[in-house]
Amino acid sequence: LGKLGHRLDAADLRAVFTTRLQCRRVLVKWRGALIEVACHHGEFARGNRGEVLAPILEINLALKRGTPADLVHLALALNERAAWRQIGGSRADLGFAAISQRLKPVIRKSRPVPIEGTMSAGAAFRRIATETLAHFLANDPAMVTPQAEAVHQSRAALRRLLAALNAFTA
Repeated sequence: LGKLGHRLDAADLRAVFTTRLQCRRVLVKWRGALIEVACHHGEFARGNRGEVLAPILEINLALKRGTPADLVHLALALNERAAWRQIGGSRADLGFAAISQRLKPVIRKSRPVPIEGTMSAGAAFRRIATETLAHFLANDPAMVTPQAEAVHQSRAALRRLLAALNAFTA
């Protein structure tokens, strides 16, 4: 609480929401790699012990030994078995969205991508690709609803990525 410590008393603080989670971790050998798979399941609840607001089901992958490509291959293999979705934001962000009943995802428009004249072609492409993929992934939760603007923004992000791929292809 730092500077606020003298103004706040612990009795004045209350939980807005809580997460009730169970976790199971297993080590998976995959193509010579060792990957920890952690499955968290539970729920967001109002206050300390209140009504259930939303379920939680998360899968986290942690590379213990191997290459990042091994991790990606396992993630893709898991995605073939079940339709997992990447959701932006932290668990706290999702909890506050649930408590405020703002579960309607925010739609994100593209942002300018600054390219300096001193950048190599590879660095410029990485910057453009990173921003266009971030633009696409930011709109992914809104695609579930589906909202027309989210569909438009997702298509725009993919068109920008395709244009970058075409521009930087030798």
